[in-house]
Formats: sequence, structure tokens, C-alpha cells
Amino acid sequence: MDQLDNRGYGLHTGGQIVDSSLNDVPRPRNTREENARVKEGEVPEEWEDNPDKLRQKDRDGRWVRKNGVSRFGYKNHIAVDEGTKLIVNWDVTSANVHDSQVFEVLLGVRPAGDRHVWADSAYRSRDSIANVVGMSLYPCLNHKARRGHRQVITSVF
Repeated sequence: MDQLDNRGYGLHTGGQIVDSSLNDVPRPRNTREENARVKEGEVPEEWEDNPDKLRQKDRDGRWVRKNGVSRFGYKNHIAVDEGTKLIVNWDVTSANVHDSQVFEVLLGVRPAGDRHVWADSAYRSRDSIANVVGMSLYPCLNHKARRGHRQVITSVF
């Protein structure tokens, strides 16, 4: 952050925006037995015997179903400065990790300035709101959208 500040790219914090996105990777063509072994954290014997095959297998990516479509890969979780859109903090997880699981991790790095946190409805729960308020931040989280109703963004304060 100091290097950015020295070059005049300082954060103009109007708060932080937190969101995540799925990143697809090539789908694995594993048997059910191989998938079960990988989920347990083991390496199938056929892969250990063939280092070329082992090198091409993704053992950390996971399946997730979104909007009725199965996807395999990872999820990027990012917190950006609201004013400049510069990345303040980020984390990468397997695709099956829910957004709310890394919410507090992303808010662990806080620039000085406005303390509002903007996020979508995936981050809205009683526990996450209580944790954000406990960090002396102001949560501005969307409510879950409903058909025929406008999207509502509310602040607890």
C-alpha cells in the first residue's frame, strides 16, 4: 500500500465492496472411486504410478451447482476500495466454499476512512452482521431479491 500511496494512487475510501466470482477450470474425467479418494485427501494408486497423469489432475478444485448448472473450479473472494476499486484484500478457495465463510477474513485488512461495507445478499446473516458491527464497521448488505420487488440495500445504522 505504501508504494501506491507514494505514487499518488492512495485509497479514497468510501468504504469497501466485497464479492466473489467462480473461476472454472477443465473438468476432471475421474471415476467415482477416484473422486471418493480425492475427497478423502488421498491420491489414487493409478495416479501415483503414473507421474504424468498425477501432474495433470486437479485435486483442489471442487464441484458447485449454481443456477442449475454444475461447475468445477475455484472461487475468488475480493474486497476492493469503493472509491478507487483497488483491491484491498483477496482469498482463493475451492468453488464449494460459501461466500460468507471468508467474509471476516476479507475485512481483516481495513484502510482508514469510511467504514461502510457493501456486499450482496450472500453475506447477509445475523452472525455476519454482528461480526461486522463488532469490527466497528457499518454493514450495507442487500436483502435477498424477490420476484416483482425492487432490490433493497440497507444499513444497520
